[in-house]
Amino acid sequence: MVSGNLAEHTSLVSSMRAVAKRSGRLIRSNRYNAPADPTIGIRSWNMDEDAYRKVPCPFPTMARGLFTQWLPAHDGQPEGDQGGNWRIVARGYDKFFEIDETEWTSWNSLETHTAAPYEVMLQTNGCLILIAALTPDKLLVTSKHSLGPRRPGSQVSHAQVGERWLKKHLKSVGKTPADLAARLWKENWTVVCELCDDSFEEHVLPNAPDKTGLHLHGINASQPVFQTQRPAFLQAFAKEWGFIPTSYLTLDSVEEVIEFTDECAKTGSWNGEVIKGFVVRTRVKSDPSENELDGDASDNESPDAPCSSLFFKVKFEKYLLYRDFREITRGLLKGSLHAVQLSASQNALSSLETRVYTLWVQGEIQRNPRLFDGFNQCHGIIATRDRFYAYLDNAMHNHLASQRQQTGRVAALPTSVPKTRSTGKPASGLRSKWIIFPVAIPGCGKTSIAVALSHLFGFAHTQSSDIREQKGTPNAPMFLANVAELLEENDVVIADKNNHLFQHRAGLRKAVAHMRPPVKLLALNWGTLTTNLPRNTVHRICADRVAARGGNHQSLIPGDYGAHEGVLWRFLDETNNVTEEEFDACIEMEVDEDLEQSLERAVDGVVSVLGLPEPSQEQLDDALAKARAYQVASRAKKAPAIEVPRYYALLPEADFAAIVGRRIRAPDTPQALKELWASALALTNKRNQLIVVRPHVTLAHEKNLAGPEQALWNRCVALTPNATFRLRLETFVYNGRVLAAVVGDIRPSEGDQSASTFVQQLSQTMRNRLHVTVARRNASVMPVEAKELVEKWRMNPDGVGTIALGEPVDVVARLRGFAH
Repeated sequence: MVSGNLAEHTSLVSSMRAVAKRSGRLIRSNRYNAPADPTIGIRSWNMDEDAYRKVPCPFPTMARGLFTQWLPAHDGQPEGDQGGNWRIVARGYDKFFEIDETEWTSWNSLETHTAAPYEVMLQTNGCLILIAALTPDKLLVTSKHSLGPRRPGSQVSHAQVGERWLKKHLKSVGKTPADLAARLWKENWTVVCELCDDSFEEHVLPNAPDKTGLHLHGINASQPVFQTQRPAFLQAFAKEWGFIPTSYLTLDSVEEVIEFTDECAKTGSWNGEVIKGFVVRTRVKSDPSENELDGDASDNESPDAPCSSLFFKVKFEKYLLYRDFREITRGLLKGSLHAVQLSASQNALSSLETRVYTLWVQGEIQRNPRLFDGFNQCHGIIATRDRFYAYLDNAMHNHLASQRQQTGRVAALPTSVPKTRSTGKPASGLRSKWIIFPVAIPGCGKTSIAVALSHLFGFAHTQSSDIREQKGTPNAPMFLANVAELLEENDVVIADKNNHLFQHRAGLRKAVAHMRPPVKLLALNWGTLTTNLPRNTVHRICADRVAARGGNHQSLIPGDYGAHEGVLWRFLDETNNVTEEEFDACIEMEVDEDLEQSLERAVDGVVSVLGLPEPSQEQLDDALAKARAYQVASRAKKAPAIEVPRYYALLPEADFAAIVGRRIRAPDTPQALKELWASALALTNKRNQLIVVRPHVTLAHEKNLAGPEQALWNRCVALTPNATFRLRLETFVYNGRVLAAVVGDIRPSEGDQSASTFVQQLSQTMRNRLHVTVARRNASVMPVEAKELVEKWRMNPDGVGTIALGEPVDVVARLRGFAH
């Protein structure tokens, strides 16, 4: 149940989409299929961490961890279109800061602008897990920005481990995920937990067996305005639902908070346990009359509204020291002390104890690197630190151990960290060198954007398509060598290749792994798998662009009969969606934007990520002209081989799986259809796609070329390639084996004479069998059964299971020939 007005949710997400469109660096989002119900799409929103500190904040919300669901006004409505709504499914806390991290979290400012009570909660050492109701009986479990499994071959994800622990906790009190979903749905709550499980992932401090699992930290209203439950309520809720409760105490003033946290900081512990620190919950004073303004505190008022909740963090020196140990080790494993300087905190290397650790761990890595095999996967962090302190306690270092035992720190060491030489230092003022790489398929516009960016900013630009494959030498290593060589003399290199596969992106990272300082990767992600556009629409847009550029390409030219279109289908089938682990920054591009819009989006992102001056409109216009005039040096000599079509079909531009998935969740959906859909969902895979991926309406097949069918085949062959049609969908038919969408009407697009003539010549027999095979129960069911079912329904509507859409859906379609 959504409390409040869905319009408020929609307004917030619309504002976020607008910011993301202006600057993909500030806000980006990823779409996931909910694991509990893959027919429900969930969009995760990720904001640039540094921008939270700005006043005014450039974001329409301070939420950190936000997951939304699009609720269309009618089936097939694209995300964001007028009339539909967004629902906030899960919401994390508003971003909060450490003491002195911002002007308004200084002790003086907090004393002036906040009011009691001050609820001081233990800050556990783990990772964020959000739990919310996806439906009245299903849960959504996420990490801070993602959900579901990682890519194939990777370890289990944080969200998956969080869900495993959730089931254990619920079982311990005799409850089920459905029970919790019902409660969270009724209240419109998001449960905020910290996952602490050293067997899965170590952080900085060890977790005792009885403290391993999900620690309940908060319960937030799933709404735009931040509203959260008080700690006393959380204690009772944790007991009721089996979570690990989080300890807290209530104090009456900032002075008491300072006194309490200072006392704990002496040992870095509370109740005998070494801890990370505390999160203090308070509120902004209600009006200026509550404030006793004095000194500079009057200028450091919180940007939060009066009476709103305000959180701040107090972290302890011992925890920060241990965290520096971890980051220094990670930096050294990357290969240089420069990486250490980038990874560790600002004052880390000036701490003598940290310098001792750095010298020690350098030697350990050189002597026995296998001890650190799992370190960058968050294993062995605690054991490494324990070995260091065992080393300090060794008789050879009694004077160091003695000082540490007396004062809690090392007092002296007659040595220093050795200096290392950093090669390839950026000359332009950038802190790091960068590779800009597209993730795209042909026709997205990646080379045009690369040419324009290179012209605007002077970036080096190398194209994979320029490399001619020599006998026995594939072009991939040559391309990667070009990228690495260009980075020796340039701070930014555009690696112009589709990079649509995992191995392409991994190859880039590996090719420059030896360079110091480490090279960073900036993705221009056209997101053909995560876009809101139907798959057939993406194909049409890109195919039209390839056709429009004609012979101006090194390898892929259209040729006759749209031979390039088969190449694009293969790219779409093979593409691996890019993941956060594969880049240091990402600019989300849009396939359907024109060159001017795409360049504006790319420039905004590059300026923000690299900190470069923003170009003038005149410079942008000049770069656009350069991109439009670009001609390749060496053109392809021939088009792809023409594959002889085996059948002709219309390609409707609609996401049928999403349309059906939403309809099936309606209360009046028959159980037989739900079971058919569930079976198809469970058994579908890349080899046996039981739910339609490339929807098509077959018109003519080579197996049936006799009489009228031959004439129809000939008309399909002769039809103008760009002829477009409009198909109306309003009824689905099904039995226990197959589900089909009936094409209720076919019309030519307005003003399309060739399509109009084609439609006029379609027989009624042909019109009666037009359909899309949407789902099959299992791999033994042949697609032709859908045609037979539709024909049976036309003859006797009462003899076949039917389900109607809420209102008709009209979709655009083109006719194409297919070899397979």
